[in-house]
Amino acid sequence: MNKIKTTSRFISRHWFGILCFTFVLYMCFGGEYSLKNIVALHSQEAALRKEIEEYKDSISNFERRIDEVSVDSEQLERHARERMRMHRENEDLYIIED
Repeated sequence: MNKIKTTSRFISRHWFGILCFTFVLYMCFGGEYSLKNIVALHSQEAALRKEIEEYKDSISNFERRIDEVSVDSEQLERHARERMRMHRENEDLYIIED
């Protein structure tokens, strides 16, 4: 019985600290804006930013190739022969895939 009185006295004296501690625990481990979720979102954001950079590099590479093909007819023929697997008459085409 004495233990219950001391526990209730402790709670009544330190209710604000207990409330703050409970709030901090909730913010760290529970809820939508918990630290766990924030860290996961930051890592996901970093991966998406890396993917954006890869796509930008790919787009610039394709734009460069489009410029080459539109300016030079020899480049256009080379592109058609290599990428589209086209060939001239009386010409054999051997495809070697890596």
